Amino acid sequence: MKSLEPKSTSILIIIVLIGCALRVYHLSTKELWLDEVNTLRTATGHGPVAQIFPFPPVDQKEIQLDSGSTFRGVIKSTTSTFHPPFYFLLLNMWMKLFGDSKIGSRSLSVVFGMTSIILVFITGKQLFNAQIGLITSAIFALSTTQIHYAQEARMYPLVMLFLIY
Repeated sequence: MKSLEPKSTSILIIIVLIGCALRVYHLSTKELWLDEVNTLRTATGHGPVAQIFPFPPVDQKEIQLDSGSTFRGVIKSTTSTFHPPFYFLLLNMWMKLFGDSKIGSRSLSVVFGMTSIILVFITGKQLFNAQIGLITSAIFALSTTQIHYAQEARMYPLVMLFLIY
């Protein structure tokens, strides 16, 4: 792959920084919702909580997480979900490094979302040219759907990353 022109590189950096700012903005203000709580409990080896209607916001203090759980415990807790264990194992390692706070647990999704912006650029450049790559990465960076899912402790940004790659 040829190197980028300095102008294209500068524009891509600006797009990525804007995308990062949008994904980090108010990252900790929303309360965890039931699916995020289930994700965090599964990633720490506890398994999902019972689903109770209606879904009230869940206070982080009520979750009782143990980030020190083993991989075996995480894999065992995924047997009660429909999801494969890969994301939960990644999140378990991530929370050991960055903590199990809202920001700590949701920031893994932000990283996947940021990486997707760059991969969208690379894909657009390889299929067409650098200008198309910049346009598509800008659209992706500003997409409200992508921003929304990058602010949740769920596996959706990782799935998007794999789809782009």
